[in-house]
Amino acid sequence: MKEPVLVMTGEAKDLRFGITLRGRTQYLTGASFYWLFCLAMHAVEHPGEGLAHAEIAPGDNSHRYMYRLRQAIGYAGRADELIPRGSQGTFRLNLRPEEILFNHALCFHPDARIAQAMRQHLDVPAAKAC
Repeated sequence: MKEPVLVMTGEAKDLRFGITLRGRTQYLTGASFYWLFCLAMHAVEHPGEGLAHAEIAPGDNSHRYMYRLRQAIGYAGRADELIPRGSQGTFRLNLRPEEILFNHALCFHPDARIAQAMRQHLDVPAAKAC
């Protein structure tokens, strides 16, 4: 099996959360980590489909959050290739489901939205360990 392109580790370090992208570990702010998590989960559950920014977080600041996420991951100057914008104001993670890996410890992430989404994805009740 090939190594995943994106690993959502969620490892906490100085109020940031870890990812590994193309073998390079980096730490994102909580907001950027959440946005990338949502895009990654959507890419796994709905391959090739875009996700409207309002589905992640309603409000006028959503484009700013996406801009910050793209800046944070850098992706060797190709962040627009990794997270292209669709014609309907949607965004998607340009990865196949098999290229994305989630650490099961995300079931216990301090952001309850992430923990709940992971438990639902793994079909694990909240009271049980992932």
